[in-house]
Amino acid sequence: MVGRVFGDIYLHAPRGSNNRLNEATKQRQNANRLFDSQNNNNGGYNVADSGSNAATSMDEQHQEVYFQSGRKGKSFMTLEWFNQHGCGKRDNLDTNAIDCHMIIQYKCEAVDKEQAMRNGMSTDRSEYRQPPNPFNSENYEEKQNRYNNNEEVNVGDNDGDVRGRHETWENYDSCRVRERNKNLFIADQAVGDRAINTRQNPKGNRSGYECPEERDYFPYWHPTEWTDVAVLTDNTQNCKYYKKESSNRKAKGECVEYYDSGIVKHASEYNNRLDCQNGGGQWLEFWDYLSIINGVDNENDCNRIGLPTVDVYKPYLSRTRRRIPYDESDTKFPYFVNKNDDVVWGYPRRVGKERHELPVKKCLRLHPALECKQSPWSRANHLGNSDTNDFAQYRWELPKFEEEKQCVLRVRYNISSDDYPENYDAGDIRPYFDDQYLTNDPTIQVAGGDELALAINTAQIARTFQDRSHSFLLVPRPEVIDQDADIENIQVRGKRGNIVQTFPAVEYDFSPQRATVDTDTLVHVQWAGSNSNPENNAGEGKAGTDRNNIVTVEHPNYNIPHGILENDDKLSSTTSMFADVTWIWSASADGNLDLTKTENLEIQMATAGYYDCVDGCTNSPDNAGIDVLQNQLNNAPASFRGNIFKFNKAGNVHHFLSTRNNNFSNRAQKGDITVKFPTKPIKPIKPIKPFKPIKPMRPFKFPNNNFQIRPMPINSG
Repeated sequence: MVGRVFGDIYLHAPRGSNNRLNEATKQRQNANRLFDSQNNNNGGYNVADSGSNAATSMDEQHQEVYFQSGRKGKSFMTLEWFNQHGCGKRDNLDTNAIDCHMIIQYKCEAVDKEQAMRNGMSTDRSEYRQPPNPFNSENYEEKQNRYNNNEEVNVGDNDGDVRGRHETWENYDSCRVRERNKNLFIADQAVGDRAINTRQNPKGNRSGYECPEERDYFPYWHPTEWTDVAVLTDNTQNCKYYKKESSNRKAKGECVEYYDSGIVKHASEYNNRLDCQNGGGQWLEFWDYLSIINGVDNENDCNRIGLPTVDVYKPYLSRTRRRIPYDESDTKFPYFVNKNDDVVWGYPRRVGKERHELPVKKCLRLHPALECKQSPWSRANHLGNSDTNDFAQYRWELPKFEEEKQCVLRVRYNISSDDYPENYDAGDIRPYFDDQYLTNDPTIQVAGGDELALAINTAQIARTFQDRSHSFLLVPRPEVIDQDADIENIQVRGKRGNIVQTFPAVEYDFSPQRATVDTDTLVHVQWAGSNSNPENNAGEGKAGTDRNNIVTVEHPNYNIPHGILENDDKLSSTTSMFADVTWIWSASADGNLDLTKTENLEIQMATAGYYDCVDGCTNSPDNAGIDVLQNQLNNAPASFRGNIFKFNKAGNVHHFLSTRNNNFSNRAQKGDITVKFPTKPIKPIKPIKPFKPIKPMRPFKFPNNNFQIRPMPINSG
């Protein structure tokens, strides 16, 4: 019938941590450091380093920088992953068919936020001391003492003591206090009473400050700290449900109570409206939102902003979303709001210490609606390509904020069998499965009366796996980057080692490996690497280090790139892929860098940013005051925020490789970019209106006695 499920999901682009940090060992040191992945201990990539040595503080860690979408232009990041237990089915007779859902979410916050996310330097799990029982016996000062004592441990006395954090302390504390949803399928598991207890985690084991109930179920019925991006599923008939219930388009309720001092409590034991009101609390619904529109302090003015979007789920939307067109000439609203933005008047979601603030309604600009579509097919018991002959992928359109944000990406992989049907209802209160009789390792009687044991773990009959990225930055576009241009992000996946040593991570490659852009698209190439891989992992250059670079190669099967080969004084005939580009932006700190000289771009990409220019700047080969670049990039930085450029000519395919990692018989690190002409949108032809029939003319009547025909004068010459 149903076997034990070992699914595992590993995020490769951007680099998935699988709870790794900086350990120079094959296995991660702490599987519960930040979140519950339920993946193999060998998976994941270390946090990136900004220099050529392993970071000794968080300031020396590297965060990738991605530019946000602009006014009209979109920024795209290609996400890539492996999922082990398969997804979907080849056809209706596929025995290995499996129900699957890929839930893609992110969390972003201001970089200067008091409780900001951090990668940390210690692999220890964040400290936590539970509240008293009953929870209501604790006052605000006692709660703050619990938090402060825990945070003192989390920060430690030295740089190396700092522990990582994604969700906030208040997120977990409120989860521990709140009663769990007792209408969910639990099989024969002895599940506790709080939201930290689930069928998959009946004892409520803690991973960072993650809420187990929120982790295991989607869509969740309370506010969360995560923003929805997409659901990829083989059951696309449920897309309407996912879109309707996504927090991007539906406010989520929770109980708001107060301490005796009048300060709002961050937690409540009540998980539904009726119990909340009977217990003296207020049941309020909170919106996840992209931004608060300042200067609007009432519902009427808020409803004037924006245009209503076409939404097939309109009946489920809040009444507060009725709006009239926003007039750009109206000086009362001197801020920028896209005409296709959805705007609501409601309570903004509260995160961390914000949960103690008095809820006040604001004019909120919502996130784009969740995308739901068919998931990539992959076969069971396999970590490899999908049916596209490439990694399972999703092309994420990056959001547009008004400020710089620090973010983490999260991918969850939920799998279940068809032995028990899914049943959803609008209130999320009925069991997902009709039958509750499932038990651990049951037996089945076959012909002859013999009994055979089935390998079934009821905690895993429907199971969720997870991976997350390390933190990265989403930044607004500077003036040099066109707000109306699209940006295609190209990065590097993989880490040092051969295929066995890296597994279930992968060896080096570019991501996407084969990109297609047009001459209007801006291309941002960057990469991240670590200096603390296991030292016995195979590779070139200094042991334990990641290095990447890009040089042009003429043909996809060539391994000698553009340049002058040793013992040969002739320059190869290959033209550099950077020879005819417009250089838009550079991560170089040299403010005087000449971006009109593409040879400077070429040397930056070839040396991983070690040199800024060919000559005439501080970091150049002709400066005797700096060390010469080691030819295997040992003294180059492990990570490079790269450059943005666009190709000037269409019709070419540009091939490139990494000189450090491309080793013909062992591994290939190559990529290509195809450049095409821009596709101009075709304006729809308006239908020609049918001609109206011409009415017959009425006969002309001469007026009586008032009209005389005069003879035409004859010109006699």
